Amino acid sequence: MVLEMKCVASSVWHSILGFSIVVIASLLFWFSSVISKEFATMFMVFNLLFVPLTFPLDGLLAMKLLLLFAGNAVGFVWNSMLWAFSSVMASQFGEAFNTAYFVLSPFLNLVWIISFWSVSLTVLSKSKNLARR
Repeated sequence: MVLEMKCVASSVWHSILGFSIVVIASLLFWFSSVISKEFATMFMVFNLLFVPLTFPLDGLLAMKLLLLFAGNAVGFVWNSMLWAFSSVMASQFGEAFNTAYFVLSPFLNLVWIISFWSVSLTVLSKSKNLARR
């Protein structure tokens, strides 16, 4: 019973720490003049989905924070490549492509968000299995 309470308290503290980091990172992204608001919004969506779905799970806090950082890095690379692709396509096909990009961009961003979240669940379950052995 005491062990169960420690596990619950640990997951609550993991979630609180995760939300604190996400709020700080989201505010930094949102008020940054270097990146676009769409870019910052997708980071907030990723972070606000990743923390409540991953941090309460069993696993090391360091691994969860590493996965959160890696997810933000993957998102940065993905959005940079998507922006470069859309810039080239807009210069080739004109402004009509910008409308298609505006509509398809959230769905294309969901591709990396869902994929990364799935991989992170696999990593956390493998670390739990290794700790059990």
